[in-house]
Amino acid sequence: MFYTCSGKQLFAQRCPDNLVYNPSTEECDWPEFVNCGNKTMAEPESNDSGSDEGNNENEDNNTTVGPINDNPAEARTICAQDESDGILIAHENCDHFYICNLFVPITVKCGKDLYFNANEERCDWPNNVDCGDRVIPTYNNTESDGQETLNLDPNEAPEICARDGSDGVLIAHENCNQYYKCYQGEPNALKCSGNHMYNSYKEWCDWAENVDCGERIVPGNNDSSENGNPTMASEICAREESDGILVAHEICSQFFKCSHGVPIVLQCGNGLQYNADLGICNWPSQVDCGDRQQ
Repeated sequence: MFYTCSGKQLFAQRCPDNLVYNPSTEECDWPEFVNCGNKTMAEPESNDSGSDEGNNENEDNNTTVGPINDNPAEARTICAQDESDGILIAHENCDHFYICNLFVPITVKCGKDLYFNANEERCDWPNNVDCGDRVIPTYNNTESDGQETLNLDPNEAPEICARDGSDGVLIAHENCNQYYKCYQGEPNALKCSGNHMYNSYKEWCDWAENVDCGERIVPGNNDSSENGNPTMASEICAREESDGILVAHEICSQFFKCSHGVPIVLQCGNGLQYNADLGICNWPSQVDCGDRQQ
């Protein structure tokens, strides 16, 4: 499960069965690509725990909060109502949905190959979703056939994200272990977890042996070792296209993240320390703090 923020409130969302939330890609992903750390693995929902009659009547409590919001044309009307923040509504495209935020419908894209299930109010496997009149996306089945339509050029990120309806679009980054995700017309740099690289053909973080980095920078094959030196933070972040780059902090449980040319201090989760080699917060037993303060 994961939370979406809307109107300063948290709304719990559930991934489809057999998938878990990947904070690196901000999508539901296969478990083998996700480091859950100390987070609890939720039990899959059971569809056969009760009779159809019991499920339809909601038995002892009223869990139905209103009609199913499966008509995209009603999005603005629904979101204009009081206390609408967090309400989910079907989008014109079956792999998108709207979430109400401050009386406005915001477009959100489901993870790769998932459709929005208006009945369950979540992104789900296509065989569980009736798209009705919504547009069903077409995916390229081969890498060679789809190469011309893939977002392989990092230089095109600003242009791609400036287009209407670009929120959620993924684009290759200059660094092979990073990628851009469009949000409100701007490309935002995100980093894959662990030793994963961004796979432009599949649009997710993948094992390095499955990824052709091409001319993108491969971590470890350049001067990225300087990112383990806290005194280099200001110099690194002052460089062009540094947004999203991580640099070790003087305190081992903290790290810098470059944003608009400035190193911003971030704190690892409870009990974790920053692993400068992998660019992630990790258990202390897996981190060499060196001269950094523990």
